[in-house]
Amino acid sequence: MSPNSLFAILLRSPWWISVLIAAVLALLARAVLPQEYWVLGATSAFPFVVIALVAAWKQRGRLSQAQVDAVTAEVAALAWPQFAARLEAAFQRDGYSVAKPPANVAADFVLTQRGVDTVVLAKRWKAATTGVETLEQLQALKARQEAGACMVVTIGALSEAARAYAQTHGIKVLQGEALARLLRKV
Repeated sequence: MSPNSLFAILLRSPWWISVLIAAVLALLARAVLPQEYWVLGATSAFPFVVIALVAAWKQRGRLSQAQVDAVTAEVAALAWPQFAARLEAAFQRDGYSVAKPPANVAADFVLTQRGVDTVVLAKRWKAATTGVETLEQLQALKARQEAGACMVVTIGALSEAARAYAQTHGIKVLQGEALARLLRKV
């Protein structure tokens, strides 16, 4: 499906928009078509009902921007020991085994789940912008530790170069809604 098609756009939009379109189509069919044909015309709304159901299913458990902003503000006010404890508890709740790396390792956590180690860099979580240099250091650390994955945690933004680097090298970026969802119940 083309990313700019009507149905693709509606799948990314709130589910109630598709319901609204379906209702308008059904009411329009009722108002414009003869009595014996309006039901047939109203069936043109059916694809929008299906799209609404699919969008609602995909969006279940999704946080609103206000909820994300509230968790981000709360986390921004924390000092590193409190943030680290909260992050560790959240990872453990999600089934990770959490270990603190040795002092000579620049990572903040090493997560293990299903035999795969993930090196986590979180101490710079308050940085306004994370650059590509930080991700290069994290990638090098992953190689030195022979970890299967690496992750950076931030409430700030990634530079365009850093975002491209993360995507190219498979670095997980935990920020925004994903971070808020992780920390919300801890």
